[in-house]
Amino acid sequence: MPDRLHPGDLRRLSEPALAAAGEFTALAALTRSSHNPDAAVTALASASQDEVAFTWLWALVREQESRWRSVKLPEQVSVPESLHHEVTEFIVKAPAGQRQISIAEDGAARLLHALGQTPLGLSVARTSLSEPEAPSPRVRDAAITLLAASTDHDGRALVVERLARVPEHKRAAAFERLHPPYNEAELAAILSALQLVTDRPIEDADFAAIATVVARLPEDALAELLGRTWRRPDNKQKLSQAGLVPKIGTDRLQAVLAHELGEDTTKLLLAGAASLPAEQQLALGTYTFAAFPSDWSQPIWNSFVGTIQMARQHRFQRREPALAALWTLTTAASDEHAAQALAELLDHGELLSAAHDHRAEPRTSQRFGAVAAALLQKSTDTWAEEVAEVADVLGTDYLVGVAAGLPAEYTLPGALRTVVMDSAQAQAGFAKAGFGAQLAAWAETPTSAETLLKAAHTDLLDLEVCDLLGRADWAAIGPNAYLTLCRSFDGRLPVLVQQLRQAVESLTGPEAAAAGPDVLTTLLTLALDAGLRHDLGDQAETTAAVTRLLDHPDRSVIDAACAWIRVLDLTPETHACDHQRVKAVVAADNDRGGTLPTLVTLRAELARRLNELALDTTLEIPDRITHLELAAEVDPGTARDTALSLAATHNNDLRAASATVVAATPGRPDDLKRILELLTSESRQDIRHSLEAAKHRISSGTIGEAVNALADLLEPPPDPARLDPQILVPDPLHHDRFVLWVDKARARADNHDDPGSFIEAVINLADLMVDIVLVAATEAGAKTGLTAQVVQAIRDNGTSGKRPDIGDLLVRQNLQPLFGWFPLCTALRKKRTAHPSPLGSTKPHNLGSNDLITAKTLFRDITNGWMDDMYRYR
Repeated sequence: MPDRLHPGDLRRLSEPALAAAGEFTALAALTRSSHNPDAAVTALASASQDEVAFTWLWALVREQESRWRSVKLPEQVSVPESLHHEVTEFIVKAPAGQRQISIAEDGAARLLHALGQTPLGLSVARTSLSEPEAPSPRVRDAAITLLAASTDHDGRALVVERLARVPEHKRAAAFERLHPPYNEAELAAILSALQLVTDRPIEDADFAAIATVVARLPEDALAELLGRTWRRPDNKQKLSQAGLVPKIGTDRLQAVLAHELGEDTTKLLLAGAASLPAEQQLALGTYTFAAFPSDWSQPIWNSFVGTIQMARQHRFQRREPALAALWTLTTAASDEHAAQALAELLDHGELLSAAHDHRAEPRTSQRFGAVAAALLQKSTDTWAEEVAEVADVLGTDYLVGVAAGLPAEYTLPGALRTVVMDSAQAQAGFAKAGFGAQLAAWAETPTSAETLLKAAHTDLLDLEVCDLLGRADWAAIGPNAYLTLCRSFDGRLPVLVQQLRQAVESLTGPEAAAAGPDVLTTLLTLALDAGLRHDLGDQAETTAAVTRLLDHPDRSVIDAACAWIRVLDLTPETHACDHQRVKAVVAADNDRGGTLPTLVTLRAELARRLNELALDTTLEIPDRITHLELAAEVDPGTARDTALSLAATHNNDLRAASATVVAATPGRPDDLKRILELLTSESRQDIRHSLEAAKHRISSGTIGEAVNALADLLEPPPDPARLDPQILVPDPLHHDRFVLWVDKARARADNHDDPGSFIEAVINLADLMVDIVLVAATEAGAKTGLTAQVVQAIRDNGTSGKRPDIGDLLVRQNLQPLFGWFPLCTALRKKRTAHPSPLGSTKPHNLGSNDLITAKTLFRDITNGWMDDMYRYR
């Protein structure tokens, strides 16, 4: 059996050995190829991905180093484990050539490259870079290339360490060799190197490599680097020119642009995007036109415009794709610049054609409207019809876009009238854009005016609304529809005031055109809610309107008018009160006999307000007097209280006016004490005269008050338990006379200047007491000697028949024992006649203060006797 050959055993490659091993094919091959011995080496090298072939190749090149020249290794070789050490030693220790690369150095570098990302290749590369004795530059370069493209952590760390030693101005470009993804340390080293690019001059030849390094950065790091301020902004410009944008790619660039990069950087990147293929430009532009002002993406726009311009010059260049791209960018744009620019490029018919092509795209209607608006401003006559036709394709959103793109001073063409007036949404859009006046002119009928008001009520100006409501008023479209429109203008005071004015004025015109109660009350309520004050005009116009409303027969209208008056004259911030309006309220209340609670309440509130103004010391005296006098007409009772408060003021005119009011208004028993105090301190005769008159006007009101007032006249006063009016004055026929003479006696009790007036009052009151007690005693069974007819005549004071004279009754012998105080009555009556002239004189004797004291004493005793008898005969 032949002795088999083992790979690598060169000693047995002689012809005898091959023959002994039975390798006859090899002998034949050697014989045939002897003229080209390198062919065998080349063949072995090309098959060295096989470990056996590599083993033969390795033995041959190690035997004769020159054979490396014929070696062309495949992309990856397979080295048997038995040769790992030899191969490693060969690569790591390959000698560097002095002037040129040695054969061994070249072979070692190529072999390392062919080992690739195998464990052996990575191990050899790491060893090459970590060897203290530096390997040949070519081997080191091959090791860096291999490790930089690997995922070997330790190997990449060695690469970063080597690259960090590169001179600063070359360091950033050197990092092109390190492939992503990067770990934290690698990214930090790269960013540190790139920092030098932002700060220092860089050779132009390095920017292509630096652009690659920058483009490979993670999104956040890339955005931060580009967005920061560079001390050398020209370097950023050179990066863009070196192809940064294509290297970043459209998808990543869009993500980076979403960061805050600043206007200059964004524009720089978008300028670089102009070098992208058309489809990538369009994809990126669709985003950037929406995200940024259109002029920032001008390079992308210009790229497509250039194509269109070329199409006009060369037939082979197609216009449609570029124009379609511009439409896409325009619909994406966030402003009007793109629309205006596109309008300059369009030919007649292309707007309508594009509308059909792009109708399904988002935002088409709005952006096409902007283009149409630009076309109308370019030439109304040329484009009006086509702009109107497009509305049939894109609908009302398109018309709203047209309106938004036109200046308010633009005169709308008649071609748009039908399409706009047929759509409420379009009307609203044009009104919002400032075309309300033109729309109002088009709305010539009540129905069209109503439609426009409903559609555009929030955007029409006040004058435009009033103009339209003049055509669509309550008479034209009905009260309900009209009020629905008015409610939509809730809060717009000028509109509501104008409608209220017209409604109030209609009350003086033909009845058929007059506003009804619902219209009046609703308008007034809406206007008040919106802040209505004197907005109908001056004070006189406002008062005239209020008066007209108060005269209305409908209660709801009157209630609304009262609410308006409260706002005008009764709010806390109001420092006045219009007297004409007050008089109108008094007249309205008087006309209705005080039957409307709203008027009654308002009258009381106005009276209170007038009294407050009369008491206001910051006002001028004449104004306060006027307020007080009017308050007396509105509500005498509260005005009297105010006047009593002012009757002691230091100002003579105000004091006199107050006294006049007190004298002219009905008094109450409680007022007497205050009036007497005022009389005591008052020295002016005209004021005293008024106060005296006031004192005489005091009325007790009820019989109970009169009995209490009687008690006040007595000193000392009687026991309150003896003041039951049902016992003292049981017959209602006596009440009025009793109240009358008690009030007069009380009013005259302190009149020391004319004691006779008091004496007259108490005499009449004592006479009435005689009548009352005789009736009560007779009916109780006392022997008064009076018949029933006489008693009735006394009760009704002679109405039913002749009654006895009081003087005769007082002196009857049968009555004096029953009523011991009758003689006192006789004595009191004599005071009325007890002032004869002195002897030798015809001048009567006047009653003095002593007579007043005597009369009061007699009256006290008479009253006490009367009370005793009334309780005895009850």
